[in-house]
Amino acid sequence: MNTVLPQLSIGPKLEWYEKGVHIIRHADHVDNAIALGAHPQPTDIIVAKGKPSHFAQGRLRPHDDNLHRDFPETILWLCRAQGNRAVWWSEEPFEIIEINPSRLVLNKPAPYPYIKKLPFKAVGERPDLDGREIYVVRADVHIPAADNHMYKIVFTIGGEKIDPDMSCNP
Repeated sequence: MNTVLPQLSIGPKLEWYEKGVHIIRHADHVDNAIALGAHPQPTDIIVAKGKPSHFAQGRLRPHDDNLHRDFPETILWLCRAQGNRAVWWSEEPFEIIEINPSRLVLNKPAPYPYIKKLPFKAVGERPDLDGREIYVVRADVHIPAADNHMYKIVFTIGGEKIDPDMSCNP
């Protein structure tokens, strides 16, 4: 029996200064989307069986210690001077529960990057561009003290805990 997978959302409307990150919990959805000609962005997070991966150079790659070094395009790069804001979104509820300094760069203690404190619960009231309900977290611009630091954004989705990387820049 063939299972019909739901079509992936095309996401929320983003302003020019916003950088969207799609959180996709089932790799089957990505395989289906790729078969239909769509390709996730390198910063999108694809989660299968509790393990994250990114789509880089034409294929899914596991989120291991070498991924961001070998494929820096998989890091969410934010520029404070341009007013960049992260927008995380998914077809299902999620919550950002921690923001920690990244293991990739441990140059000095990194301050918490936002004025608003955690947790950030995804809001399910913003429709995607096709009018469907999706779950969205829109972050503010990071604080100046967070410039030149990298962070792990820890979120939970479907009972799984995932931690992609984000870089804050002046």
